[in-house]
Amino acid sequence: MNINYQSVDVPKEPRLLSLGRCCRLLDLDTDGFRILAHLAAVEPALELDEVRYFTPSDLAVLEALRASQDGTGAPGG
Repeated sequence: MNINYQSVDVPKEPRLLSLGRCCRLLDLDTDGFRILAHLAAVEPALELDEVRYFTPSDLAVLEALRASQDGTGAPGG
């Protein structure tokens, strides 16, 4: 079943993304998911289908953090 989300009447607020959707957009593995959950103050880390919401600007911050890690997997540099 395809859902056309654009036809849904929603308030004019920032678009929100679930934690699972953020992980998919960022192509995160399990370690990346735990980092994202920690940064979102979600303790303990939740499952990917759990609904937690982030704005696209939050996602941009997470992308910058991931880029700054240089493949070390350690949060915060």
